[in-house]
Amino acid sequence: MCLLYLSIIKIVSDGPYEINIIPSGNVIKVENDSLILTCDATCNPHCQYNWVKDGQQVGDRDTLEFTSIRRSNHGSYRCRASNNIGSDQYKDVFIEVQCKYVFIEGNVKIKISILIYIY
Repeated sequence: MCLLYLSIIKIVSDGPYEINIIPSGNVIKVENDSLILTCDATCNPHCQYNWVKDGQQVGDRDTLEFTSIRRSNHGSYRCRASNNIGSDQYKDVFIEVQCKYVFIEGNVKIKISILIYIY
């Protein structure tokens, strides 16, 4: 007697969906701080990512890194997750950059951070 076993494997291709940015919402940093934004979405096949600020692409990986953040980095950033199966998905994050001033009076050094809103 000969037995034949058949296995059926279903490969699911879908996504992207469940897109998240860490940290999320409004991110507040002081000038010269570092910041890493991480974009994550569920995709099969794997997601491809890009970051856009003011209509210009600023990154093409799942992370966007600022080693020394500046006031010019202030603004809204959008992560786009895509693959060749589903529709592109987007998520936004807003970075607020506080100014950093150092005043020296006598032997005392004072650091002051000021939040500036740019409209």
